[in-house]
Amino acid sequence: MAYVWEDPVDAAAREGLDLVLPEADQLFIDLDEPGNRELLQHHLKVLERNGFHFRIERETLSKGGRGRKHVYIRTDLPIAPAERIALQACLGTASLRLWTGRLVINFQSILSRPRGVDPS
Repeated sequence: MAYVWEDPVDAAAREGLDLVLPEADQLFIDLDEPGNRELLQHHLKVLERNGFHFRIERETLSKGGRGRKHVYIRTDLPIAPAERIALQACLGTASLRLWTGRLVINFQSILSRPRGVDPS
């Protein structure tokens, strides 16, 4: 088990896992419950209506089983680390989804950022 404060490289090595890091225009989404795929599609349509053309690149079954899936999404522009965390939490089924659904998140910086501007 990895802890939040641990270096992911060290945690993966200790557990004998392959560390997979996202590219600058990629999101990793966990779908852990029935119906999450439909919710993801709905949120992608919301992003599309706001000018963001994110697409599902591939989908794999989790090694943990129980119907859990990993979805790889390709974005149409580079995503800053803070934006990636926010988008992954909102699009996926992180345990934080329960409280993120109750928060009003201001995506103004994401939705109004000029295209081609480096997010870092």
